[in-house]
Amino acid sequence: MEFKKLKKQRIIAGLTSIALFLMLLGPKFGVKTGTVTFKFDEFGAGGMFVAIIVAIFVSLVMQVFGTFSFFSEDSVIPDFVTAWFDSLLPIGLVITAGWLVVDLLHFDAYAAVEAVFRPLASGADTWWGFTLLYFYLLLVLSTRWEFPVGCWRRLPSL
Repeated sequence: MEFKKLKKQRIIAGLTSIALFLMLLGPKFGVKTGTVTFKFDEFGAGGMFVAIIVAIFVSLVMQVFGTFSFFSEDSVIPDFVTAWFDSLLPIGLVITAGWLVVDLLHFDAYAAVEAVFRPLASGADTWWGFTLLYFYLLLVLSTRWEFPVGCWRRLPSL
C-alpha cells in the first residue's frame, strides 16, 4: 500500500488480509467446547500461496477504494475517525466476498492450490524429475550476467 501512496490503509489492509486468509482456511468451530480448530498443514507452503493470493485481492480492493472518502478534506471530524469510516466499505466488501466463497460456494482454496501444484510435486518426487528440475535451475541461473559463479552462489546446497 505504500507504493500506491495509501499509507493510512497499510495496517488495515494487512489485518483484512489476515482475516480473509483465516476465513479461507475453513476453520471448524466447536459449538459445545467453544473452540476454533485449524488444520495446521494449511499454514505451510500451500497456505502461503493462498495468503499471497489473498493479499493481492485485498490490495486491489483497497486500491480501488483508496481515493474514495465519505468526508471532505476540511471536515471537522478527526483523521482517525474518517480513516475508520472510509475503511469500513472495503473491509465489508472483502469479508463478504470471503463469506460468499467459503460458506455459500463451499470453495476450499488450499485444496485448489494443492490440486494445481500436484502434478509438479509428483513429478519432482521422482529421481528423474528432481534431476531435471535442478538442471533447469542451474541452466536458468547460470545464464545470468555473472555466468561462472552465479548458479553456485545462489544454490549453495549443490
